[in-house]
Amino acid sequence: MSGPRKPMERFATVSSAWAARAAGSIVFLTAFLICGDVLGRFLFDRPVKGTFDLTGYMLAISTAWSFAYAHVQRANIRVDIAYARFPRRARAVLDIAAAASVVVMAFMLTYYAYGTFEGTFRRGSRVPFSVGLHLWYFQAAWLAGLVFFSAVSLLVLLLGLRALLGGRLDALRVLIGIKSMDDEVTDALRAASNIRQIRT
Repeated sequence: MSGPRKPMERFATVSSAWAARAAGSIVFLTAFLICGDVLGRFLFDRPVKGTFDLTGYMLAISTAWSFAYAHVQRANIRVDIAYARFPRRARAVLDIAAAASVVVMAFMLTYYAYGTFEGTFRRGSRVPFSVGLHLWYFQAAWLAGLVFFSAVSLLVLLLGLRALLGGRLDALRVLIGIKSMDDEVTDALRAASNIRQIRT
């Protein structure tokens, strides 16, 4: 989303950005653990206990928490071979259909993730590398990320429907439409400007 934002759009943008930052921090920590494991194998011929399982859990958590940001920033891939040939209102309807499909997928992922979490919690399963650490701790963080993704994707869909019903097709395109070349250039320039500000 770019340009002036209304409160709910701002909420989706800001909250998903913070979730993505947290996910990035987890990825960084995962890389640190993997490096430690590699060094342990190389220097002492002994791996760091539990690294394989722990990094798998952490990558799942970071992925779940980054879904919402990718959706809000329209970073997901959509096939647009025929899309550009349709009139504006038809493209708007296709955008709504695409956003609705993301909501369906998010809710399905969350539903099955809850089933996995609930079964693990009921059995009291523990992680292989620790006697006292329950597996559901990690699955709860993973499930929470998917719940957040579901909520944000539903919010984006509702905002898109409101824009469509209000006849604000340009706002709808900026919200959930496929990024144009101009959008890509604008995002690249904004990213470069942010990097320049950080360095100065």
